[in-house]
Amino acid sequence: MKNSTPLSVKVTILGLAAVVAAIIIYPKYRFADDRPALSKSLRSHLSKSATMDETSKRGGGSIPKISRELVKDAEGGSTLFTFETAFIEGGIFTMGNPLPKSSPDWHADEPLVTISVESFRMSTTPVTATQFCRFLNSIGEDETRLARYYKSGPYNDYRFSPIFFDDADGVYRCNPGAEDTQANQVTWLGAVRFCQWLSQLTGKHYRLPSEAEWEYAARGQEGRLWPWGDESPSEKHGFINGMRIAPGSNRYRGMPVGHFPANATPDGVLDLISGITGEWCAGEFVSNPSPDQANVRNADEDNLEEPRVVRGYYHRLVNRRRGNLISWFLLGDIPHHEGRVWTRVGCDPIEAPQQASRHAFRVVEDLRSLEWTEAGR
Repeated sequence: MKNSTPLSVKVTILGLAAVVAAIIIYPKYRFADDRPALSKSLRSHLSKSATMDETSKRGGGSIPKISRELVKDAEGGSTLFTFETAFIEGGIFTMGNPLPKSSPDWHADEPLVTISVESFRMSTTPVTATQFCRFLNSIGEDETRLARYYKSGPYNDYRFSPIFFDDADGVYRCNPGAEDTQANQVTWLGAVRFCQWLSQLTGKHYRLPSEAEWEYAARGQEGRLWPWGDESPSEKHGFINGMRIAPGSNRYRGMPVGHFPANATPDGVLDLISGITGEWCAGEFVSNPSPDQANVRNADEDNLEEPRVVRGYYHRLVNRRRGNLISWFLLGDIPHHEGRVWTRVGCDPIEAPQQASRHAFRVVEDLRSLEWTEAGR
């Protein structure tokens, strides 16, 4: 008997068969959540608590584990703001992406490298909008120059600018409700200038963290997957559907820093991976960094053409995998994979208004007993 199956049905069947075949050939594309099994050493920190010791021993003495810093104006009278720093004991660790090259979450610019890190103090939370506002209004520079430090943008549910320039008064102000959120929209140069200003006011050496210091604070010598441990991000860490939003809300607007205690590292550092923003580090972005390149602590302002390292993004595009043409055409790219403590990207240090909307930063106090000058920070 002659086959009477309509042509449209045949085409539909062939199309479905092609999709099934592609998924079978490339099972790694079935779910964006798929990831290879990790070594036991990377999962050894699952049950470790994120509580903080009151003090930490160093060199036979005792120093505060968590210290509150008081910042006053240049005259030493009015208090501008306070912030806390956590002591991070130095050590040796392996920086980089430990996943196999066959994983879609593996990237060539996240190589494994063993690095020795000296002890330092790190602010427990990112610099807030209020703190950065104090800086912008205190340094006495015109709006054109300040625009190199901060990129104002829209204040909405998806990309928000916590600070705006008030034309009426000629000063920077925080948008209502954004005072204690991360100071995003900050350029790398703006973050460097803030650290220099803070150093002048306090007499201490504050700077951006090196890339190695940032990752060391986030993963520790144990090799945590996320700053708090190996448990996948959830609401208690401040994440819903992969983004940092207010509990019970569908808005992606930033929350106050330090709002989620479960987000803390064992040393008491919070918000290292916060869902919306990344954090500036001191050094230039190098695709295959050596230990020295990964541990650059002095911000080089001479060459502002090269991208700088940003850490802490929760999302990163996965690698495109070459293979079967049908699989590539039908499935394309998985949208994103979960950024972890080793996720790194490079961004323009000044001229990037779109990217700057996702950039925050935190400060590090340099504990090395070395002379330093304004030119050598």
